[in-house]
Amino acid sequence: MKAWRTFSVALIAISMLTACMKTNIIEEISIVVALGFDVNKDQTFRVTSSFLESQTEPKLNKERSVSVHTKTSQGAQQLFTQRVGYELAYGQIRVLLLDPKLFEAQKANEIQLLSRDPLYGDMIKIVIADQGAADILEHRYNSIPNIGTYLNNMLDHNTNKSWSPVMTMHEFSKDKSEDLYREKVIPIMERQGEEIEITGSALLQNSQIVGRASAQESFYIKSLRGEDAEFPYEVFFTKQQLIESGMIHHFPRNENVQDVSLAFKIINSKGHIHVTDLDKLEFKATVNVEIDIQGISEYYNFQDSRAIAALKKQLRSTLTTHLQQVLDKIKQVNSDCVGFSERYRSMIPHSKLQQTNWIELFPTSTLQGDVNIKLIRTGTKE
Repeated sequence: MKAWRTFSVALIAISMLTACMKTNIIEEISIVVALGFDVNKDQTFRVTSSFLESQTEPKLNKERSVSVHTKTSQGAQQLFTQRVGYELAYGQIRVLLLDPKLFEAQKANEIQLLSRDPLYGDMIKIVIADQGAADILEHRYNSIPNIGTYLNNMLDHNTNKSWSPVMTMHEFSKDKSEDLYREKVIPIMERQGEEIEITGSALLQNSQIVGRASAQESFYIKSLRGEDAEFPYEVFFTKQQLIESGMIHHFPRNENVQDVSLAFKIINSKGHIHVTDLDKLEFKATVNVEIDIQGISEYYNFQDSRAIAALKKQLRSTLTTHLQQVLDKIKQVNSDCVGFSERYRSMIPHSKLQQTNWIELFPTSTLQGDVNIKLIRTGTKE
C-alpha cells in the first residue's frame, strides 16, 4: 500500500511538471489573426501577417505585422518563421485580405489552395482590400491595438444583419465544375487615414471581378441571396413625385412644399426569385421590407390613413426603381450573384445546364424587380 501511495504521488508530480512544460511551449507561439495577399509587379506575392506576439517577453508589443515576398502562397509560412524567429500558429486566422490585382492577374486559385491546408479554417472571412492588404495590415494605428482582431469584429458587426455580404473560405473555394451556383460577392474594404471602412462589394464572374456594388446595391443583393439584411436609408422626393403619389395633399403646414427628404431604416428584409417564363428566361425578383420611419423634412400628417397609403406608394416606387437598377447592373456585368440560375435549373427536371451555358444565357434574360413595403413605425419632423 505504501509503495502504491508513493507511485501515485510521483505520477501526480510528473503530470504537473508536464503541464508546466506545455504551458511554456504555448507561450512561445505567436498567433496569426489576419493574413493579406498582394501581387507584385513581377507577379510574385507579397504576403502580410498580423499576429499576436509571443508572450515570452512581456515588454514586447502584443501586435505585430510582417511582410514577405514569395512565388507561392504556401511558401510564405517558412519565410515568416525565418523572419520572426519562433513558431507561428495559423489555426486562429479570422480574416484574409486580398488585393484586387490578385484577380486581374488570375491568381485567385492560389487562395483556393489554402483551403486544402488543414491550418486554415473554412470560416475565415475574406475581404478585398481596395488599396492593398499591406496598406491596412502594416499601418500603425493610434486607436486600434490589434488590427487583425479589429477587422474580424468589424466584419462580424457589418455582416451579421447589416448590408455587407459574407464571404468565407468555404464559399470562396467551392469548385464550379462540381455544380452550378451563384457567383461570388466579396466585401470591399479600404483605409482612410486612421479609419477603416467597408465601402461596397465586388461582383465576380468565375474568378474575375467584373463590377462593383455600392452599400445600397449590396443590401438588395444580400436580401435576394436569402440573407438577413438591414439598411439605413435616405431618399428625396421631388414635387412631381409628391403629386403623382398623392403625398402633396398631406403637408398641412406647407401647401407650397417642393422637395422632401425622408430618413428611415429597413429593419427586416426578405428576397424571393420567381421564374415567370421558362422559355423566355423571364424572372421576377421581389424584396419585402419592414421600415421604421425616422424623420421627414416637412410636417406630414401621419394620422391620416390616406397619407400613409400615399407614402407607401411613393416608397414602393422609389425602392423598386433602386432594385431594378441593381438587377440591370448585375445583368450588364454578367454576374449572377443572387442565384437566378439556381432558380431556373430547379424548374427544369434533370437539367444539364452548365456554368458556361448560363454565362451566355444570363445577359439575354429579363429581370423585373418589385419591392413590397410594410411600415412598422412612423417618425416625426426633423
